[in-house]
Amino acid sequence: MQGATVVESWIVKDPSNDKSNALGFLNVAEGSWFVSYKVDNEELWEKVKKGEVNGFSIEGVFSKNIVKMSEEKTLEIIEKIVNDKDLTDSEMYDKINIIVSEL
Repeated sequence: MQGATVVESWIVKDPSNDKSNALGFLNVAEGSWFVSYKVDNEELWEKVKKGEVNGFSIEGVFSKNIVKMSEEKTLEIIEKIVNDKDLTDSEMYDKINIIVSEL
């Protein structure tokens, strides 16, 4: 959409304490993706204010390049994940599971 620029993007980790609550979104599921925009297109902004537009569709083209890491590098990354005190056990498991599944 021309005239709309992504300002921030985040994944809800703690629904009861997430920024989405402050923005008026209640009962948001963990893992929900939020994106905020700056709207510079006056016509679009008027539609937003009137409630005619209340969201955007996200489209993208992605490719996956498989890169094999050395065993030493893999262990180093897993160690960093395990030692990251900001991660929950579930987040830690998910991150390690992704690495292991790519081996």
